Amino acid sequence: MTNNHAFKKILLTALSIVSPLLGQTWYVTSIYPFKLILNPLLAGKGSIMALLPPGASPHTFEIKPSEARAIANARALIIGGANLDDWAAGSSPENLINLQLLIPDSLKIYLDDQKETVDPHFWTDPLTVRAMLSSLTEKLCRLDQQNCSRIRSNSGKFASILTSLDSDIRNQLSSITNRSIMISHPFFNYFLKRYGLNTVGIIETVPGKEPGPREISGLIAAGRANKIRAVYVHSRHEERSASVIADALDIPLVRLDPIGNPQEINDYSELIIYNVKRIVETQR
Repeated sequence: MTNNHAFKKILLTALSIVSPLLGQTWYVTSIYPFKLILNPLLAGKGSIMALLPPGASPHTFEIKPSEARAIANARALIIGGANLDDWAAGSSPENLINLQLLIPDSLKIYLDDQKETVDPHFWTDPLTVRAMLSSLTEKLCRLDQQNCSRIRSNSGKFASILTSLDSDIRNQLSSITNRSIMISHPFFNYFLKRYGLNTVGIIETVPGKEPGPREISGLIAAGRANKIRAVYVHSRHEERSASVIADALDIPLVRLDPIGNPQEINDYSELIIYNVKRIVETQR
C-alpha cells in the first residue's frame, strides 16, 4: 500500500508538470512583460510561458523547435506585433492575440511621420495597458468561456491596480527637477509621453542603425543645451553611440529594463516601478 501510495504521488506530480502542455490551459507569450499582464487576468486559470529568456533581445530572438511545439499546444500565443516580436508571429497559431492591435488609436505612438509604423512598446505605460484590458479580456473569454466571469472580475481588479500604479508613478516623478531625457532608441516612448518627460534626443530611431558623426554632434549639442543628467539605454542592447555621447557630456549611461528579469521582477507594477526609481534617482 505504501509503495502504491508513493507511486500515485509521483504520478500526480508528473502530471501536474506536463498537463499544461497536454491540456487546453497553456498560454505562451513572446516576452516576459506580457506574461506579467496575463498573470492577474488568468489568476490560476491558465499556465503561462514566456519565450524570451533573460538577457535576450526581443528584436533578434529565434524560436527553438521545443518552443515551437509549446506554441502548437498552447491555447493562445500572445505577441506585441510588428517591429517587436515578428519571429513569434511567424508560427501563425490559430489563436494568435496581437496586443498591438488592441491599442486604442488615440493612444498609439508612431515611429514615422507617415503614421504607418506603430511603436510596439505600449506596456511601458500603465494607462495604455488599462485601456487595452477590455479587448484583451474578451479575447481571453472567447478562448475560455467556462472561466470568463472570473477573467472579467480579475480584469476589473487589475484595472484598479493600474490606476493606483499611475498615481504612485506621478507621486514619485513629482520630486525630479530636470525633465529632459535622451534615450538610446524609442523603447520607453509611451512612458515618457504619459508622464510629461521631454525627449530631447533619440540616438537610434531604428534599433541597430547608428547615427553618423553629424547626428552625434547634434545630439551632443542638444544634450548640453538641455543639461541632461544621463543617457538612458536599453539594458539588453550594446550602445556604442550612446557611450560616445555620454563621454562627450561627462554624464553616465543609465540602463532601463522594459523587459524585466523573472528572478527579480514578480509582477507588472514591480517592472514599471523598477524603471521609475532609476529615472527619479537620475533626474533629481
